[in-house]
Amino acid sequence: MTVKNISVTINTKWDSKEIKSAKAYLSRAVNMGVAIEALTDYIKELDEANTSLSSPDYSLGTRITSHITDGKSASAVILTLKEKLIGQYRELAEIYEQVESVIDMVGDSFLRTLLKYRYLDGMIWDEIGSLTGYSVRQIYRKHTEALKEVLPYVPLEWKKRTDVL
Repeated sequence: MTVKNISVTINTKWDSKEIKSAKAYLSRAVNMGVAIEALTDYIKELDEANTSLSSPDYSLGTRITSHITDGKSASAVILTLKEKLIGQYRELAEIYEQVESVIDMVGDSFLRTLLKYRYLDGMIWDEIGSLTGYSVRQIYRKHTEALKEVLPYVPLEWKKRTDVL
């Protein structure tokens, strides 16, 4: 039995388009979290409006109705949106696992932590700087270094995308 040495060459000169594609790939978890938060707020608003609707007051010559006008009841719309929200939570869990597995491929523990703070916890640069003891400028540099290190593990279809560049 012969064992062959297998070596992997990692490109150390990534262009900015490739780095942006890595950033877009990693940002999916935070972006989905923002979308979920917006949908949750919208559902709460609809629910509050639905429960606070009083019976029609015809004495003023107008009728108070729900702002949903396409024939669906407010309750049906809320139920549909809640089902959509459940689907988004499932998608977020999948994205979170994918992003975390790519980040875990980074060898340097500090760079790995930096990426997790930014792309899984959704922290802003100042928060990361205060937690790590680095200035924001240093965090930017480390972030670029981390993106270069994670890029070989980003799926090929993301590297070829032009809509994220």
